[in-house]
Amino acid sequence: MVNNTERRIALRRAENTLMVVGLGIILFSAWSAVRTVGLVLLYRTKILTIIKKPLGEMDDVPISDNTLFGILLAMVGIFLLFTIALRLFIGLSAMAEARGKRSGIFYILLTVFLIWVNIHFTIDTFLKVVATPAVDYELESPTFAGVFIELTSVVMMIEMMISAVRVRKYRKQERQEVSDAA
Repeated sequence: MVNNTERRIALRRAENTLMVVGLGIILFSAWSAVRTVGLVLLYRTKILTIIKKPLGEMDDVPISDNTLFGILLAMVGIFLLFTIALRLFIGLSAMAEARGKRSGIFYILLTVFLIWVNIHFTIDTFLKVVATPAVDYELESPTFAGVFIELTSVVMMIEMMISAVRVRKYRKQERQEVSDAA
């Protein structure tokens, strides 16, 4: 017989939300990686020009464009691996908790940190969008679409935290009822 009490229905709903949002966080990390690599490849010449300005004063150190771009790709790759690993950990932890496997609070604390970072960069990006003339969209000129994508990520992480708290609350209430009945 299926337990269809209001609390049990709310628990299943929160578990489903936690599962979907955890998967969304993982998929968003993949999208961020593809977008970042695409931007680096698309704006290769512009990025190399920006990097070479401070290096122009060091004429005694000859660095070819390919070497410099290889170093840039390696640095971007390391950063992407870190952010993907962080989001993968958060997403998998949320999904594990949705399946009933107890996850610690560490992934929620990491989510708070990630929300703070995303809000900071979203505000910065929004201010750049407002300050940039609509005619000149280049590498330094973010778009409103970028702002909305970042805001979507923040909302998704907030929803994950709310669902995680609800799941823990409902499970605690169920354990309490079972212990009171015994």
